[in-house]
Amino acid sequence: MTGFYLVLIAALFVVAIFLVAARRHRSQLRSMDDFRRRWQKVDVEAFANLIDPSEERFLRENLPAREFRRIQRQRLSAAREYLGRVGRNAQLMVQAGQIIQRHNSGAEAERARSHVKDAIRLRSLVFMAQCSLTAQMAFPVPNPSLERALRLYSDAARSFDNALDPSVTSVAM
Repeated sequence: MTGFYLVLIAALFVVAIFLVAARRHRSQLRSMDDFRRRWQKVDVEAFANLIDPSEERFLRENLPAREFRRIQRQRLSAAREYLGRVGRNAQLMVQAGQIIQRHNSGAEAERARSHVKDAIRLRSLVFMAQCSLTAQMAFPVPNPSLERALRLYSDAARSFDNALDPSVTSVAM
């Protein structure tokens, strides 16, 4: 009977690996047009307002404690949604930069390599900010990684947008 459970667990593990691989393959960019379709808009100003410590302080000072906690949970939930979008966009930036690197050389490939490096750093920062945000929901403390993630995202998205080469948009993977 124990052997049966071991085989069942191994089979479930293999199925899980195939599902992860299929999902990963499906999530790969096929072209720069695919990049543009999958890009999720992030309202940077609204996100900045949600994580602004002075806004939180204002709410804390002007609302009853129970109301503040309710609103703060909503604000943190919205910030979590924004972080998710930033993380997905960062992943798209990595993949798009890799497409540009494969289909270009010289200065264009070097700029793409730099953008990929920034996007990977952004993904790491988003992960840390998400962990910090989760802790902040339980223990309300300032979260500097959120502000750094927002700043890096704004810079990276603007820089990446400027770097997109229209000649690469029709490249299929």
